[in-house]
Amino acid sequence: IHIRVVHAVEQLGHLGEVHKGHALQIQGSVEIRRVPGHGEQEIDLVGLDFLAVHVRGIPQIHVGVVQEGIVLLGVLVDIAHAHIVLLIAVIVVSVLKQFMLTSILLVVAILYQIFVVRKQQRAYLKKCENTNLELSTLKDFSDTEIEEKGTQLSEQDLEAAGLLPFVPKTASFFKSIHGTKGKLEIRSTDCSVAQHQHEKGVAADINTGNWIRIRLPKSTGLNVRILEDGVFPVEFQTDFYKKQQLDEAARPEGVPSSMHLYTADQDAKLPSSAFLQKLRAFSEYTPGKISVSIEDDVLDVYIRNRFLSAGFSVREAVTKQELTRDPYPELHHVLELVSFLIR
Repeated sequence: IHIRVVHAVEQLGHLGEVHKGHALQIQGSVEIRRVPGHGEQEIDLVGLDFLAVHVRGIPQIHVGVVQEGIVLLGVLVDIAHAHIVLLIAVIVVSVLKQFMLTSILLVVAILYQIFVVRKQQRAYLKKCENTNLELSTLKDFSDTEIEEKGTQLSEQDLEAAGLLPFVPKTASFFKSIHGTKGKLEIRSTDCSVAQHQHEKGVAADINTGNWIRIRLPKSTGLNVRILEDGVFPVEFQTDFYKKQQLDEAARPEGVPSSMHLYTADQDAKLPSSAFLQKLRAFSEYTPGKISVSIEDDVLDVYIRNRFLSAGFSVREAVTKQELTRDPYPELHHVLELVSFLIR
């Protein structure tokens, strides 16, 4: 196992002193202890900021990130070695023309790849994604939770938010986060829905993106929808908002023609010009298209084609920069919008 030290440390547990830029070769197994109540294996470290663990020839077996002196290691070394041994055995017996044994070993190697290696790779990638969220998007939040299949929000909630039309019973929820920041309760989930392509016919598209819901500490006194072109087909807009008893309002000065505001009547209260200017800047920043709902004490934002998870690979060693880079900076921009809603 090769351990690459990314940041200077004084001591690496029982393994001795190491410094920035040094590499330490560990012969044999690493002493690992189990902590009651934890499913992962843990090893004590002192002052270490980041640790990349991989096997020579098989990069990025695992990454551990130290929090409060503990690094979590999901070590896949034995699994990788076992797979190599199986493949070598296949080659050896094929050279020796042991065709029956070759076939058996080949089947075993394939099954091992499918049911063991890939399962561990998926678990590793999930851990990278969640660690990335913890170190970036969620680092300033309290009471955080990450779910692989979001349960904090439902299809009924999405329909009630009035962000976009979709075919009933087609909403699916994926990576999801929940936390608090000050007096704000924040939920965000990747999701997908089926949408009709046209007013007539059954042809449908899949609309995917991220939905943010923020519960505010007090009422805004607003009931407004703001839609940017590109979230869903224009031909559905009028009927979709009519069902919510909303009509398109006059566009305030400074709001681009690609944005549409919907209210209960033309005299209804609108968000402040500062909020609308910030929203315009946000729409120019994100490559996704946005739909916004402000109703009483809830702010909902849907961003099409933007997602919580960053892409990681088992083929390349992950770096600290990748683990600490925010995969979803849009959430913090949405939080900045809140300051223009409640003062």
